[in-house]
Amino acid sequence: PGISGLYPSFFDNATGSYDRTALGFYTEGYVDVTPALKLTGGFRWNYDEKSVSDRSTLFNSLQGDGAVGVPPSKTCLINTDPLGQTAPSGNAPQLGPLPANPDGSLPFGGADLNCVLGDGTELTPVGPSFPGVTDFPGAQDCFTDEDGNERCYLPGQNIPTYNMARQLKGSPTEVSWNAFTGRFVIDYAADLPFTDDTLTYFSWSRGYRPGGFNPAVNPEQPGYAGIKDEFLPEFVNAYEIGAKNSILDWGLQANFTAFFYDYKDYQVSKIANRTAINENTDAFVWGLEIESMWAPPMLPAALLNFNFAYLGSQISEDFKTADPRDPNGERHYEQIGQSNPNYLGKDSIFAQPCVVDREKFFDAYFDGRLDAPDSNDPTTGDGGYFYYVDERITFANVIHNGEQKRAPTLLNCGAMESIPTTQDPAGPTENISQNDEGEGLEYEYNLKGNQLANAPEVSFSLGAQYTFPVEALGIDITPRTDFYWQSAMWGRIYNAPLDKIPAWYRWDAQLIFEDAEGRWFVRGYVKNILNDANVTGIYVSDAATANFTNVFTIEPRLFGFAVGAHL
Repeated sequence: PGISGLYPSFFDNATGSYDRTALGFYTEGYVDVTPALKLTGGFRWNYDEKSVSDRSTLFNSLQGDGAVGVPPSKTCLINTDPLGQTAPSGNAPQLGPLPANPDGSLPFGGADLNCVLGDGTELTPVGPSFPGVTDFPGAQDCFTDEDGNERCYLPGQNIPTYNMARQLKGSPTEVSWNAFTGRFVIDYAADLPFTDDTLTYFSWSRGYRPGGFNPAVNPEQPGYAGIKDEFLPEFVNAYEIGAKNSILDWGLQANFTAFFYDYKDYQVSKIANRTAINENTDAFVWGLEIESMWAPPMLPAALLNFNFAYLGSQISEDFKTADPRDPNGERHYEQIGQSNPNYLGKDSIFAQPCVVDREKFFDAYFDGRLDAPDSNDPTTGDGGYFYYVDERITFANVIHNGEQKRAPTLLNCGAMESIPTTQDPAGPTENISQNDEGEGLEYEYNLKGNQLANAPEVSFSLGAQYTFPVEALGIDITPRTDFYWQSAMWGRIYNAPLDKIPAWYRWDAQLIFEDAEGRWFVRGYVKNILNDANVTGIYVSDAATANFTNVFTIEPRLFGFAVGAHL
C-alpha cells in the first residue's frame, strides 16, 4: 500500500457571487409635553435580501475509495470551475466524456468522474471530494437549474458545482427578512438643589442585524453536525436609564448610565474544519457607566477626566455547541473526574477531527479487524490504517484493558461507519463514530450562563492636562497624559482556561503647542509609554489546522507628531 500525503490537499470555500439588497424607511417625532419634559419616538422598517452562489471543495491526495495514496503522476485533478477555464491539450489530463465548449471553456459545472490522458489512458480521479452529496437527509437526485433545465447527479457524486449542495439538500439560495425597529425616549430636566443642570432620561430601542448564509458544507462530515445552511437575524431590546449633571461651582460634569440589553438570536461564530460558521443563541448584557470631567475652580488651567464601566454578560438559554478546540469534550470529563468514553483522531483525507467510541475502536484495532483484507482488494484494509508516515508522530500511547499500547491518531473517518464486528470483512458491521440516534460523537458543551467574548467586567480610564499660557509668544503649551485599564475577559464564549485574556492597560502622553487664538497647533505624542505587549484579543482556528491562535496585542511604543490649522 502507498503512503498518503504525497502531495498537499487543498480546501476551498468558493463564492461565485454574494448579493445583498437592503431597504429602509425611518421616521421620528418629538413632543415637548412641558418645558421640562420631552418625548421622542421613532420607528424604522427594514428589508434585507441576500443571495449566494457557492461551494465547498477539497482537492485531496487520495483515491476516491480512500484505500491508498497514489503518486501525482497517476492522478487527475478534475476541473469543476464553470467560469470559462480553458480545457487542457496534448497529453495533459482531459475531461471526458463531457466535451469542452467551442471557446475551449469547460461545460457548466464541468463535473465528470472519468479522467483520461490525451492518449486515452484512464487515471484515478481525485478531488474535489464531496462524498455522498446525494445522501444528505432530504437530498434530491435531480433539480431544476436557473435556466429551467433539469439536472441530475449520480449517487455518491463527488464533484460539487456552485449551489449544488444547497439545491440537493433543498435549502434556499436566496433569503429575505423584514423587521420593524424603533426607539422611545423620555427626557426630563430635573430641578435638583445640589446641581446647576440635570437631565434625566429613560430610553428603549430595538435593534436588528440581518442573518445570512453559512458555507455549503456537508453535514455528514465530522465537525458539521447540526450546522444550519442559514443563520437567523439578530434582535436586541435595549433599555437605558441615566442622568447628566453639571455642578458649575465645582467645575464638574458627571454622567451616570445603567443599561440592560436583551438579545434574541445573538449571532456568534466559530471555525469548524477550516470554515467560518455562524450560530444563534439568546444573551443578556447589563452594566453601569460613569463619565466625569472636572475643571477645579482653584486651578482653571487644569482638566481631569475619569470614566468607569461595569459590564455583565451571559448566554441566557440552553445553547449546546461543539468546541472546535475540544471536539471530544476532554475538558468536561476532566472537570467531572471521569475518563473520556471517546477517542479523538484526525481524518487522513479531510484533515479534520474524528471522534470515535474509544473502547469499540481499541477493540477493533487491537483485534486486527480494522486491517482485515478487503474481499475485493486484498492489499488494503477496511480501516485504511496504512496512512501513517511515521509511527512516532501519528500514534499515541493509550491504555487498553489495563495495558499501555500504541494506537493511531490518523484515522479513516469514513471507515468508522462500518467496522467489521468479526474477522470476516463481509460479515456484520457497526458504526463506532455515531451514537444510537445516528448523531456524531463530538461533545456539545452547554454554554448557558457563560460570559460573552470580549466583555471585561471592569474598565476605567484617567486623564489629566494643564495648560501653560506663554503670552510672550502668543501660544499655549498643554502637556497631557492618559491611562486605561480593563479587567480580564474571555476571548471565546466557551470560557475555557485557554480562552482567558489577562487584564491589560496602556499609558499615553502628549504635548500640545497651540496658537492662543486657536488658529494652529503642533502636537507630539507617545503611545504605550511602557512598551507593553498586552494581549487585547484572540482568534482561534480549529483542530483541522492544529488549533493555531492569532493573538492581537496593543501597538508597541509609538512616537509621532501632528500639525494642524483652523481656517
